[in-house]
Amino acid sequence: MPVKLLQKVKRSIFFKLLLTLLLTWLAISSVIGIFYKMAIPAGVNDFSEKHLMTYSDYLIESIGSPPDTAAAKKLVAKLDFDISIKSKDISWSSAPQLQPLSYFQEFSRKSGRAYNWRRGEFFLLREDAGTSYLFTGSFWQPGAVREEFMLLLALAISGIIAASYFTIKRIFRPIHLLNTGVEKIAGGDLEHTIPVQSPDELGRLSTSFNHMAGQVRRMINSREQLLLDVSHEMRSPLTRMKLGLELLDDKQRKESLSEDISEIEKMISEILEAERLNSPNGGLKLKSTNLADLMRSVAADFDSLSPGIQTAYLPEECIVFIDPERIQMVIRNLVENAFKYSSSATKPVHLSLTQTAGHVFLIIKDFGEGIPAEDLPHIFDPFYRVDKSRSRETGGYGLGMSICKNIVEAHSGKIEIESTVGIGTTVTLSLPTEQ
Repeated sequence: MPVKLLQKVKRSIFFKLLLTLLLTWLAISSVIGIFYKMAIPAGVNDFSEKHLMTYSDYLIESIGSPPDTAAAKKLVAKLDFDISIKSKDISWSSAPQLQPLSYFQEFSRKSGRAYNWRRGEFFLLREDAGTSYLFTGSFWQPGAVREEFMLLLALAISGIIAASYFTIKRIFRPIHLLNTGVEKIAGGDLEHTIPVQSPDELGRLSTSFNHMAGQVRRMINSREQLLLDVSHEMRSPLTRMKLGLELLDDKQRKESLSEDISEIEKMISEILEAERLNSPNGGLKLKSTNLADLMRSVAADFDSLSPGIQTAYLPEECIVFIDPERIQMVIRNLVENAFKYSSSATKPVHLSLTQTAGHVFLIIKDFGEGIPAEDLPHIFDPFYRVDKSRSRETGGYGLGMSICKNIVEAHSGKIEIESTVGIGTTVTLSLPTEQ
């Protein structure tokens, strides 16, 4: 991906998220402000200390000096708030359940204000001619209305947060699709494409990704086609070389050249077999087969070789639905590898077969030199070899294990390998009994 395009994508995502958060904050602040104005009478917000003090002067004048509790009761009934009066000669309150006057005096001393309103409640504290006056009450609407406002406020904020969540999720959806596309391509699905959902930087990035995937797909297809064409074209020259060898009198040279030709023929056969598995006309030819007999047949071809082969763990019969020729190719290839990396001093190669409900497990175990841990993840990669020297003694071109894996997976099975250097290697094939 172009570096500049990736940088644009980062900036685009950053500004989109920043804008989303800013709009979310503005929306929440606006809703809170609207509900605050709806819930609280507009006149309360217009009060100021000057107006309150002037108003309280009128109230104190109406009560009289010395205070007249009868006049105070009339004000309470008329104005719908409570009054408390305390002086040297009187201590009276229209609501005995109120907090003591000292509580409000302490609050006023700490806050430096003679009045306050919060949570729908207000109070005003005045001192006049040695007498303390407390005016307190509520400016909320009835309780049921207040609860409705709080519920609506909570629902509105929840709705805004939910909308922000889905907006952010939508912004990140192209990135999620890109991640999925990368995983698909990495897993071998070269036909996968990403839907382009927007014309912005993320949309351009998706288009670039699809273009890149197409280029990779065409390169791999071209390479495979070239390999296949070359393999086909080499068949005829190899046949002519084999015919020419028959005319040589030098026996030693003849044998050496014959071995070289056999190696090339094997490589060509492996390449063509790998391609045949991918061809719609070269699929599996499944039929009911006794897998135990198939394994014994392969073992018989290696019986005379060192360090020997042991088939004591094979049942008399194990019927599976497979392509016998290709599974035989897999078993032969794995047994050849087991012998190749074993020596005459090691234990014999073990072949075993177990069956469970719906699956059979074919195990080939050797006690040879083993495979280094760093090579194990690449064993099934095409053209990968543990022996980097590619000497004739170890043979092969790194296609055998890849073909084995393809054949087993074509049977909806699995092939796994475990190995420890100096102890040996165990290959396990899992095949379904029915396709």
